Amino acid sequence: MTICVGVQVNDCLVFAADSAVTLSYGNDPGGAEIINVLPHGNKVFHLHRDLPICAMFCGLGNIGAESVASLAKDLRVRLMHDGRDYSVDPKNYTIEEIARKCRKFFFEEKFQNLKDKPKHDLNLYVGGYSSGADAPERWIIQIQSAASKCDDPVCQGKECGLSWGGQPEAINRLVMGIPMNSTDPLKAAGLNDAQVKAVQDSFRANCQMPFLHGAMPVQDAVDFADFLVETTKRFVRFLPGADTVGGDTDICVVTKHEGFKWVRRKHYFNSVLNPAEVSYGSRYPIGKENN
Repeated sequence: MTICVGVQVNDCLVFAADSAVTLSYGNDPGGAEIINVLPHGNKVFHLHRDLPICAMFCGLGNIGAESVASLAKDLRVRLMHDGRDYSVDPKNYTIEEIARKCRKFFFEEKFQNLKDKPKHDLNLYVGGYSSGADAPERWIIQIQSAASKCDDPVCQGKECGLSWGGQPEAINRLVMGIPMNSTDPLKAAGLNDAQVKAVQDSFRANCQMPFLHGAMPVQDAVDFADFLVETTKRFVRFLPGADTVGGDTDICVVTKHEGFKWVRRKHYFNSVLNPAEVSYGSRYPIGKENN
């Protein structure tokens, strides 16, 4: 499982996610599921080397034999070099356009062509700045495995806001002031459907914590995303069962002038022995002729 968080304020968009990958090996003779949690998955990505666009995912970790992490890099190659269906004009593109290309690649090209469909859903979050835009935006693509369905991308916000997915219980309680499943306890207390809805609406209206402000500085937005991921890690750690949220926290930030930047990123190689080959420079890279 996963926790992934998007924090959007006036000056930036932050994507952050844990690194835990849960592998299932079926069931033991007693019927209990056999799982193993590995701590080095990659769930946050730069979708175009030259543009302020980021992505992250939660849910299904593989589509067929290919990991979503590897597929995200395949898509990046398409977005940067494909002259046909996936081409992107760096001077004239929108985040909605990128989100639709993500849906086409992951759902239409990859998921739909599987003979045996997986059992788990996949949520893909895409965000950043459209060309010429002054503010970032967030979009989500949701692949519903059971129905073999994926609706059009949905905009989650073009203003200050917060997104989270994966294992949301800790953040939902902290931010919204109410557990994910509040219906059953309220019905057990004798409330009918209308009363349950009224109580839930009241909690959502009156118990949300005002953590975010549009004028929050970039570093504080980064710290807040990190806080939410780390809180979920610790919450899951003390629950019964495996630590299905954990490992390192990968964090990226996208700003209007600096473009895409890694704030924290794990590596499976030594950076001294393997120096970086790509410069994550300004949103407006200098042409080669000017270097």
